Amino acid sequence: MSIILLALVWHISLFSQTDEKAQHIEILDKIFQLQKPPITPTLSLPIITIGTGLVNYHGDIPSQIPANFSTGTPAAHIMLSQTLNPYFNLGLFAMRGTLTGSYSPTKTNHSFNFKTDISSFGTIVHYNLGHIPQLRSTPQSSIHPYIGLGIECLQRATPKGDLYNDTLQYFQWKDGTQRTIQETNYSSNSSEIVYRDYTFETAYEQNNTDGIPYYKPITISFPIDLGIQLTVNDYWNISLGYQYHITSSDVIDNISTRGIHYDTYPERKGNGRPDAFSYAYMSVSVQLHTEQHKMWDNDSVSQSALLEFWDADNDGIDETMDECPYTPKGVAVYANGCPIDDDRDGVANFEDLELYTRAFFVTQLGIGISEKDLLNQMKSIKTVEQREIYRFYPKLLNGGTVYKQFYKKIPWKYKPLDVDKNEYIDLDEMLNAIDTFFDEGPNAGIGSNLAVKDLFELIEFFFLQ
Repeated sequence: MSIILLALVWHISLFSQTDEKAQHIEILDKIFQLQKPPITPTLSLPIITIGTGLVNYHGDIPSQIPANFSTGTPAAHIMLSQTLNPYFNLGLFAMRGTLTGSYSPTKTNHSFNFKTDISSFGTIVHYNLGHIPQLRSTPQSSIHPYIGLGIECLQRATPKGDLYNDTLQYFQWKDGTQRTIQETNYSSNSSEIVYRDYTFETAYEQNNTDGIPYYKPITISFPIDLGIQLTVNDYWNISLGYQYHITSSDVIDNISTRGIHYDTYPERKGNGRPDAFSYAYMSVSVQLHTEQHKMWDNDSVSQSALLEFWDADNDGIDETMDECPYTPKGVAVYANGCPIDDDRDGVANFEDLELYTRAFFVTQLGIGISEKDLLNQMKSIKTVEQREIYRFYPKLLNGGTVYKQFYKKIPWKYKPLDVDKNEYIDLDEMLNAIDTFFDEGPNAGIGSNLAVKDLFELIEFFFLQ
């Protein structure tokens, strides 16, 4: 393939003495563009997340201790997620925990408690809020807030209650104690105080005091997630978050509005609102990366040698996919390897003196210029050579290939090709190098010292001048 390409280029050079130089340039450009190897998109393995935390129930039977981040029953979760783009992340998760509640209204003979194990699995979409400037301390901050919304299938065991201490049934008294007999005007002397053993032995579904027609072991729930993520390195992240799960059930605690015996036990009628629970957690995530590159169809050594894979600026983007291959160290980049530019003015955040410019035009430092001032500057009769423009605005040379950063001046290996010493490789000098590339012997021309790779770089440099 390389020999065919060079033959085409040499054949074009035979006609270089005509006046069709512009057409030759266009043909050379098309040939060079077609020879750039196709590359498949980066493939990413799922992000594995493992976390643990505390759950608290929010329903008709609240906890005796107000729910906060330091109280609750233990729970754990695992999640496999995939990054969809810089903003969204899709995950599949499973969680296991225990919900419990206890409530004894003061100065009444009523006491309620329950305990049930829950398992859930579902999907959740997270939105990264870190790209919003007001929510991050610096553009390169490693702490990113996020919010998520999902749907899950919640499976619960039959709720159980702690109604007995061994064989002795509890009876709630108005003084806040549990005793062995019901409270009456004459029972205080014959009663005995007992204490809960927190063994939930009574299955409410079988007891069914309220006459609830049926229990659903599986229900749909909607988790809302809010948290912050700390990026440790390219592979490890630590997250602190708080989830609030809104269920479509109101019998998780065995208190509902669907019973039929509320005329006998009016205190057992619930508020009718869906039951919910919260989950305060800490998690650790590991992201595994793999990349797959599609090379040319044949195994030619000369062709494969034209393409090298490396990450010159260590921004995590392979050089073959990096449109800004020499980004300064530590600067946050987009997926294409170019520095983040929030106001889209062409000046990256790390160089932009006005991060949120909305002017007609901006300077190299991102400072806005009005249309009137720009027109006044353009009225100058002094012309500027192209090389002077590149000297003051070197970013005009940046682009989609790694060579552009080097060619602010003629590379040393091409100095002999500049016959007229004007610091510019013109068309005749480039075509002369192509013609003499095939020369051999002591009288070989200056192009005979070039390798195949050098010749391709020369063609690209010619079009970049």
